[in-house]
Amino acid sequence: MGFTDLVYNQGMPKTINGRQFQWQLLEQIGKGDAGEVLRVQAQPGSLTALMKRPVQNASGGTILRQAVQIENEGQILASLNGLDASRNGLQVHTPLLLDQSIPGTTRTASLFIVSEEVSGVAISNLLKQRLQEDVSLSHVLVLRVLSGLFLLLERVHERGIAWNDVKMEHIFWDEANGKLSFIDWGNGLFLSAHPSTNGQDPAWLDYQQFISEGNLLLNQIAPGLIAELDWPPSATDITKEDLTQLQLRTEYLLSSLSMRVVDYQVLFRKQVRSIHNVDELGALLELKNSLESLGVPVEKDASLQAIQQLAIGYAQNKDFTALEGLLALIRQHLPAELGDVWKIAEYLLALKDARQNPIFAELLIMVLSADWAGALWLLEGIRERANNPTRLSALQTQMRNAAGVPNAYITPIYHQLIPLQDEAHLQLIHHHAKNNQSDALTAELERFSAQLDALLAGWQQLGPGEMLGDKLLTLRGLLRSPAISLLPFPRELPKALSLLLNKLREFFAAWSDGDLEACRHIVQELFLLEPSMPYLQQLDAGICALQSWVEKLSNGPEPGQTLTRFAEELLSAKPTVAASLSQPVWLGRLYTCADALQRATDLEALRAQAQQENWPIPWIEYAYISIEVPRELGATMKLNADQRAALQNFHHALQTDQDTAQALQ
Repeated sequence: MGFTDLVYNQGMPKTINGRQFQWQLLEQIGKGDAGEVLRVQAQPGSLTALMKRPVQNASGGTILRQAVQIENEGQILASLNGLDASRNGLQVHTPLLLDQSIPGTTRTASLFIVSEEVSGVAISNLLKQRLQEDVSLSHVLVLRVLSGLFLLLERVHERGIAWNDVKMEHIFWDEANGKLSFIDWGNGLFLSAHPSTNGQDPAWLDYQQFISEGNLLLNQIAPGLIAELDWPPSATDITKEDLTQLQLRTEYLLSSLSMRVVDYQVLFRKQVRSIHNVDELGALLELKNSLESLGVPVEKDASLQAIQQLAIGYAQNKDFTALEGLLALIRQHLPAELGDVWKIAEYLLALKDARQNPIFAELLIMVLSADWAGALWLLEGIRERANNPTRLSALQTQMRNAAGVPNAYITPIYHQLIPLQDEAHLQLIHHHAKNNQSDALTAELERFSAQLDALLAGWQQLGPGEMLGDKLLTLRGLLRSPAISLLPFPRELPKALSLLLNKLREFFAAWSDGDLEACRHIVQELFLLEPSMPYLQQLDAGICALQSWVEKLSNGPEPGQTLTRFAEELLSAKPTVAASLSQPVWLGRLYTCADALQRATDLEALRAQAQQENWPIPWIEYAYISIEVPRELGATMKLNADQRAALQNFHHALQTDQDTAQALQ
């Protein structure tokens, strides 16, 4: 029974009464020459099922024909009573008849049957998916279908029924439960009502259709199995003994192939977790090919991850020859997976003169890890020392493409502005030639051109007092100038500018929160989007220095170092990166803390202040912390009772040759 794709019928009645249940109509899921199929739900309750009935708006003759066929299907399903059979772990199943229309509806549009909705996917749909999406279909599944058909036909024939509609669209595979379900029994025959003609049992129709459908399936998915099974080209002249032998061969090959696949899969899962060299990788890929030749899908992500880890290991050990061998294996066995990561790694390995560069291995690791922002950043760091800056720029472009930088942003803003600058100069010359100096638009154009010249002249560095993002904000203001109407405006420029400004907002949010690691990561992303801002490298160095400074403050003075000397070191090395980024509250607190440490003359007062201000210096409570008091200040300081007692104990320990440190506690 052929049905069209899913169709919704908003005009259908909401409920229909059956002999057992009242059924709510949910949706029409198929409609064809043999009737229509609806998904329904029992009321009350949650049982869902499929209802088959004649097409409601068809002609009288069509309704009669469809009703007779549907009624016949109901009788056959009732006789089969949800047949379940199994052999060698494979289950076959026919739908259970759940309900039918009330008496008196025979041969009318009101006739219907309700049957179980089987689980799984139609074999025909799996075949379509294989063609449309290049999805493999297991040879084991093909043999399961053939073996399942042998079992099904054997059991239904024992019950005096012929299916008479053997088609792949009527066979559903439920992989989770290892079950084949067989639907659409409207063409079925009761053998008792159809005696043999010309010495041929009506059940033989099933085997004729089976042999033909089996041929089509094998030729599509596993033509190599035809010879192994000795599958006949047709059912002509085939005997029952031939069918018995064919069934035995099918079941034997299914058992053998299933065990082979399981062995391969176990071995694959074991090997993919322990690849140590190219030879082991080659063995794994050969095993992968063996599985795929049987139509068995392979855990591709797991194998690619294992290959990536092996490649990174070779790069870390600077074993570039082994890495070249690995890439050759990928090209041979996984050509479809030879994406940007492997192509760029292959390109880098071909640059023999670059292998001596100290960053070469680190660059390879970043490429193999698909850390494009980091790789681009690393390349920019060696630009001044590069022997071939043109090649370096080309490689950076490849990396930006690999990172998925949208086409709208692939041309850096700086390079989009150069033609705009040239055009502004030409338009200005043109306006001056027409003696339009007093024209308001000419004045706007002069202002625009001068500001754009100044912007581009300083584009690649941050000037004194300039903050990160100032240039982009200046550009945003320029793009709102009336002079833009006179110029061929780069269409993608506003999008690129908006993206950069959004990324800057991310940066300053992280900066305000004190997340310096996130700041460094976003700076690299900014450079990935706009590689014409080399000053980002200096900013990153400044943030890195600030990280070290904060870490030093958090760790506290070394044993034997006074707090005073420690604070002096901090203040003398205070990072200046905030001058280009603004000084957030958290950084101001740390600077205040360092100042207080350097000026402190009373340790207890300092500890109280640290607790009150919640400074991140837990070490301030350590016993070895000490401060230096200026001599002139020390002469004026008065000791409290505890301090005087400690001093007396110290002097006594000196006189009696005892532990002076113990005396001061």
